[in-house]
Amino acid sequence: MLELILKLTHHLHQKDYRTALNLALQLYEKISNNPYLLRLIVTIYGILAREATGGEGWSLEEEAIKWGEQAVRAAPEIGWLWAELGWDYELHLEHERAHRAFRRALELDPCCVDALRGLASLWSLPENEEGKWVSRDEMIDFLKHIVELEYRNPIPALHWLVNELQRAGQREQAKSYALRALLSFPPPDPEMLEFFVKVLSE
Repeated sequence: MLELILKLTHHLHQKDYRTALNLALQLYEKISNNPYLLRLIVTIYGILAREATGGEGWSLEEEAIKWGEQAVRAAPEIGWLWAELGWDYELHLEHERAHRAFRRALELDPCCVDALRGLASLWSLPENEEGKWVSRDEMIDFLKHIVELEYRNPIPALHWLVNELQRAGQREQAKSYALRALLSFPPPDPEMLEFFVKVLSE
């Protein structure tokens, strides 16, 4: 089995994803209930789907979802597996199922950044009519939570949060978070820097 794992790792390093998938499926026959292997298979299917053209990409995404669902059945207590499944659904435009998966992830792990980001992203969808999945206040709270959890590099989350605070008319809070961004290390790149300076200057 170890030899098979090393072959799989080699082909992943070589970005030979079709061979890697075949090896991962062979490994699945030996350790079928391992959630991390199942999630790796989902990841490989996702990469192949992005590289595919035409209808093949859609069918590969469907395969990814099937394996992702199998992963959460194998380890239903692991929050990030549910969050990853939520993103699988979201990429397949299954927003309702994505919402349920993200919520389940947060129930299991309130600090799951991928689930927080997923729920925040649902807010802007036309299907989120009248906040049926996520309200504006909830979305802003999710973004604030992400900023605290990603303290080592909060700039992308701060940019998103400041934008949303401005749209919500919460200008003082927007300025407060813009100042925080300017005092962060590593500092914002030039484009982000210009954005935060503009917010503080208004």
